[in-house]
Amino acid sequence: MGDSRQTDRTLFSALWEHIPRRIFGDVRRLATLAWAVIGLCLTRSISPNDWGEVVISNAQYAASRQRRFRRWLGNKRVVPHTFYLPLLRSALADWEPGERMYVALDTSVLSNGYVLIRASLVYRGRALPIAWRVFKHSSASVSYDDCEVVLKQTRAALPLGMVIVLLADRGFLRRKLVFFARNAEWHYRLRAKVSTVVHLRDRRVVPRTSCVHPKGQLISTTMFAFWMTISA
Repeated sequence: MGDSRQTDRTLFSALWEHIPRRIFGDVRRLATLAWAVIGLCLTRSISPNDWGEVVISNAQYAASRQRRFRRWLGNKRVVPHTFYLPLLRSALADWEPGERMYVALDTSVLSNGYVLIRASLVYRGRALPIAWRVFKHSSASVSYDDCEVVLKQTRAALPLGMVIVLLADRGFLRRKLVFFARNAEWHYRLRAKVSTVVHLRDRRVVPRTSCVHPKGQLISTTMFAFWMTISA
């Protein structure tokens, strides 16, 4: 119990330092966030019922502590992205301008017919979430319109002056995604099917395989100023 209380004090102080008061408003929202993180770490569960077992509070019944988390999760003034953004910027504050950042865009299929779209910073073999979206969808294959809000949030969250390299699987190979990356001045490495054809500036249509550089040679993003279509 003593360790949990000390962890709460340390975590609450860190949240208080980095998240502006205008975002969380009532200090109780920040206190509940700290205990939610502690509950998640100690129980290794996403269930508020489990979190309530490790909370130290004046509540006499476990149900009261569980309701506290459920009310917090349902509070419309608790917007995850706005709480998370200051913490992310603080974590990236020591990166020097001009350093290269690899951002991976991917999807995960969740239960009950939901899909998670997530943009993550690839760092030392781990993926640090930057922005995400969960919505009702029947498969892991999503359109550019489904990803656009995640991409815009990612662009707004990353420090200025960095060299951004967008990584994505072939399921994200969309013309609009290429245009977004170019407009954002990002580099990009997108997987493509063998059947992909490329429309060059001189109006020639060539197979993707003819555009492949020799092994070990980097491909300049300026080469990909083209319109892409994917054959079945």
